[in-house]
Amino acid sequence: MPTEMRKVVFTNAEVLEAVRSYNAKAKEKLPTGEILSFKISVDNDVIAITIDINEDKSGKTLGVRLTESYIAAVLMSYCVDHKIPIPRAGDKSLQIIGDSIALSISLKRVSKRMFSISEKSE
Repeated sequence: MPTEMRKVVFTNAEVLEAVRSYNAKAKEKLPTGEILSFKISVDNDVIAITIDINEDKSGKTLGVRLTESYIAAVLMSYCVDHKIPIPRAGDKSLQIIGDSIALSISLKRVSKRMFSISEKSE
């Protein structure tokens, strides 16, 4: 059974744009303020992003850690907003490719018989 695999690779700028866009729609908001730094980390094969934000209200720098599931939701939302087709079904995971994050999708295809071959009888 063939498996289809796709990777949608995002630059750091696109990830930040995706975070900002997703945050505008999210129920739980990130602190408002200027983003000072952005760092992707991998610990025990778990991807996370740490963003340092200079909070508008207090002026303090806050470190916000985004979890792998949050990042995946952010990137899928970005794809929908930018009309990048991603299948609803399929296993989705995150990967680090160089200094970028990729949304990796694998689909197992069910073979359907589209035609049949029969022997000719003479």
